[in-house]
Amino acid sequence: MTQTNLEMRIEELENVRDLRELVDNFSILADKKEVWKQTELFTKDATVESYANGALVSSLKGT
Repeated sequence: MTQTNLEMRIEELENVRDLRELVDNFSILADKKEVWKQTELFTKDATVESYANGALVSSLKGT
């Protein structure tokens, strides 16, 4: 295994960890009904869509 390959694998694992943390934090804030804090987790050009029973019930854009 080359150093570059190892660095790429480490970076990928770090990205996966960061995404899991994002999802966990988003879910915890949703449970607490702290929507305003959820918006702080995303960039200004983010889009978050929520579905219930296959139907779009909420679409948030930006922070």
